[in-house]
Amino acid sequence: MNRLWWGQIQNFDGYVELVGSYNLSLVVLSVLVASLGAFSGLIIKDRIIANGSRQTSSIWINFGALVLGLAVWSMHFTGMLAFVLPVEMAFDPFITFASIIPVLVGANFYLRIAVLNKSGFWWIQLQSLVFALGVGSMHYIGMEAMKMNVIMVYSLPLFIKSILVAHILAAIATYTHRVFNTDETSSFIKRAIVAVIMGAAISGMHYTGMKASSYFVAEGDLAALHNMGHQHWEMAFFIVIVVVIFVGISVIGTVMDRNLQIAIESADISKLREKTVVDSLSDALLVVDDRGLVESANSSAIVQFGFDDIRIEGQPLRALLPQFTYATLLEDVRASSPQLIGTPIETQGIRKDGVEFPVDVIFSTMASGTTVFFNAVIRDISERKQIEQRLMQSQKLEAIGQLSAGVAHEINSPVQFISDNTYFLKDAFEEMSDAIRAISRLANTGESQAAQESIEQILSVISELDFDYLDEEIPKALSQSLEGVERVSTIVGAMKVFSHPGEVEKQLKDVNAIVESSVTLSRSEWKYCAEMELDLTEDLPTVECNHLEISQVIINIIVNAAHAIESSLEGTKDKGSIRISSSLQGSHVVVAITDNGGGMPEHVKRRVFDPFFTTKEVGKGTGQGLAISYSVVVEKHGGELVINSTLGQGSTFEIKLPVGNV
Repeated sequence: MNRLWWGQIQNFDGYVELVGSYNLSLVVLSVLVASLGAFSGLIIKDRIIANGSRQTSSIWINFGALVLGLAVWSMHFTGMLAFVLPVEMAFDPFITFASIIPVLVGANFYLRIAVLNKSGFWWIQLQSLVFALGVGSMHYIGMEAMKMNVIMVYSLPLFIKSILVAHILAAIATYTHRVFNTDETSSFIKRAIVAVIMGAAISGMHYTGMKASSYFVAEGDLAALHNMGHQHWEMAFFIVIVVVIFVGISVIGTVMDRNLQIAIESADISKLREKTVVDSLSDALLVVDDRGLVESANSSAIVQFGFDDIRIEGQPLRALLPQFTYATLLEDVRASSPQLIGTPIETQGIRKDGVEFPVDVIFSTMASGTTVFFNAVIRDISERKQIEQRLMQSQKLEAIGQLSAGVAHEINSPVQFISDNTYFLKDAFEEMSDAIRAISRLANTGESQAAQESIEQILSVISELDFDYLDEEIPKALSQSLEGVERVSTIVGAMKVFSHPGEVEKQLKDVNAIVESSVTLSRSEWKYCAEMELDLTEDLPTVECNHLEISQVIINIIVNAAHAIESSLEGTKDKGSIRISSSLQGSHVVVAITDNGGGMPEHVKRRVFDPFFTTKEVGKGTGQGLAISYSVVVEKHGGELVINSTLGQGSTFEIKLPVGNV
């Protein structure tokens, strides 16, 4: 087939122009193919804009250009199959497939400009021009692929017009797209309308280009022509199926990509929310990896451990919490009964500058495959410890206030007999002094007669002095005075130690000695209403404890026992009993304080260790004594404070302290 421009043939005599026709069904099919491609390109463009990722946008643009270019090329090829001439027609496969290249390039630039979402006039013109050039180039290259025994003549004006029409129709389609302003939230109908308009515009470009060509055959060859009766339906449907598959892939791909993006954004939002929540925690949070290093930390951890200027990540756990290592935590996890995981532990933390501070820490585990990680929630309890110390001192002062009148009486009794004995010794000493001086004078008399008289006078002075009585009573008076002084000294010393305001380090102490000192201090509270019985086991092992705090616990319980007995025996002259025993039970030294007071009902027993809970009348207690006692024994000394009480029969408090190191 010869290709000529109109005007290259000076004389058309002897030639007959062939008039072609179109198969309407294939024309409609070609428009449908173009519309499907436009719809696919539309949803891909919307997906790219919605995704906003530079990493995936290029992939989507290339894929969208492939689908849109393939659809435009398929529309062109289907349109060519729809064109009927009374001649045998074939297509050069190499040129046919090469014709897709310009439309792929044009579609690529078209989508790249489209995703910029520019709505200015010149942007629309540029977008339309690159697409029109791509479609036009594809069309005329595709025309070159036709093999027919005819002369095809191009009309230059119609050729130029076809390019202009292609640009104008592309601009109309692009402008319509801008007016509809579709996005991923747009309805299917809205997108379909835009896709049909764009498909019609693409088809219009093709069929306008077809008008630019004419077909001539020599009159002598006219009789030899065969009408092209078959329409290549198989090829057309194959092309349509391929386009539908690509469009389906693009639709499914965009839906999957959208769902993936939603999932990723949801995960990012969840991660951001989690990070925000974690960073807003007032407690420090550390994640420790399988090397025992801090993998991540929240803002509170950075501030709490003083790592504002360098990264806390990568620091060894034992550099922050020296009592723990990854190995000890892992060993605890694998133990049959874990002691560390999930249990609040009071320990010491170390800041970056080396300063220690008290903390409460709770460890938990999380697994990644076979690797175990640990989470540590850490609370700085420095302020709480200060408050507890002040509260402890306040409770001591409260106890001292309660004991002060009785202590004064306890001191007054020995002071009184010390005073009486001192007056007695003073008088006795004066009498003995006078006698000694008289005897001295008589002993110095030189004459024998006078000496005899002096001896008689000496015997008389001794008789008047009642020396035997003084010889017996003076040692007693001295012993009583020394005993009184020692008792006063013991009471004052115990009171001084008990009221000590400072923090005392834990030391190995004899529990029996603490019990005896506490009984002495609280004597004024119980001596008028109860008999005290001590049953202390000798040779008990020492306990590492803060003896002031344990003494306060024992005094609190003794005072409560005395008040319970006093209340139950009110109106009688009877006395109750308080029995204190000590013993070794396994690895604990146990101090049991039993009274035969009124006991407790169940609802009181359940709340007896609650702060500020008291059943005493106003002025007799603040409800802090037993709450502090529980904190001292259980939280500070790792022991147990157990109560057994029966209403009407009395109560027993058991203080269990671990032997040796706590």
